Amino acid sequence: MPKLSISSFIKTLMPVLNKENTQEDAFILLFDPVCDEKMPDIDLSSKKISNIMNEKEDIHEVIRKATNGSEATEKIQSNFEKNVVPILREPLLDDLLHQYSQLIKNDNDISPVKKTELLNSLQNKTVGESLAELFIYVVNIPFKKHDVFRKVHYCSTAVNANEYDNVLSVIKQQYGAYADLDKGISNKELITGKLYKLTVKCSLESAIVRRIYMTNVEFEYAGIKYKAATSCNNWLSQSKLDNILNAGTSTLTLIFDVLNKENGTIHIYLIGELDK
Repeated sequence: MPKLSISSFIKTLMPVLNKENTQEDAFILLFDPVCDEKMPDIDLSSKKISNIMNEKEDIHEVIRKATNGSEATEKIQSNFEKNVVPILREPLLDDLLHQYSQLIKNDNDISPVKKTELLNSLQNKTVGESLAELFIYVVNIPFKKHDVFRKVHYCSTAVNANEYDNVLSVIKQQYGAYADLDKGISNKELITGKLYKLTVKCSLESAIVRRIYMTNVEFEYAGIKYKAATSCNNWLSQSKLDNILNAGTSTLTLIFDVLNKENGTIHIYLIGELDK
């Protein structure tokens, strides 16, 4: 499950809006009361909003500061009560509050005290009050720059990606955050079912499995060999795949999970090269 953020807050809200339910319209609807004529140089272009929603860029610090203080709280709460709540699909309100509750409960970065405060707000306050309070909180969460793939070479059909410039965001939305092995972790024993990112030297070899052309990917981590079979059809460039196969080995960044620790079998969701 994704972490609580501006992006996850808006994406959770969008399906429940009767109108203003595109990514850009929903973003402007929520941020309108804190973006005024005193902010002439603030970029709220379609590209900027898209990058914020895909967690590639942060909102401007001026906007974040504008959500603080009693006057700002009143403005934001008034916006939710007058402009957001009236266009929510009433039969889906309970589901919406439940989804926000799940995001809060499953986000380990939120302190126990704050979790209790936010959950009590969703349960006991009006919809407008509780959503405004949660919105102010997510806007003020410190931004963490996420990895961006410079090139994507392989994408599993288990990933619902129509385009690849935001594929890491899609994976996090589907499967939750991954553990970044490139940054080092204290426990190097990989756990079954947990998502990992690793940049590692891989050996690749062609194979035919049940009459389907596959490419086997193998690598070693912490003294243990891991392997996965990838469908050749899911490699975005056959010529790139051929070049890697001809080279025999290549350093690649993988997003994967472990299926069987005993024999080192993994499933690879993504193979590519990260932006430096």
